[in-house]
Amino acid sequence: MKALPTSLMRSPPQLTNGRNQPTLSPTIGQSMLGRHICLCCSYTLFRHMRLEGIYWRCSHCHQEMPA
Repeated sequence: MKALPTSLMRSPPQLTNGRNQPTLSPTIGQSMLGRHICLCCSYTLFRHMRLEGIYWRCSHCHQEMPA
């Protein structure tokens, strides 16, 4: 079995705002103090809970995003 090159095992790149400052970190451990933005329309996401688990819902287009 061959090992993967280390270049393929890096973490995903951070999205930036053009000034080399991270603006969005798509990780599970994100801070609750941060603002969560809808990928479809850029409005605020609200955190919801149901029996299946936690998810995020857009306040504008009502799309659901997994936690």
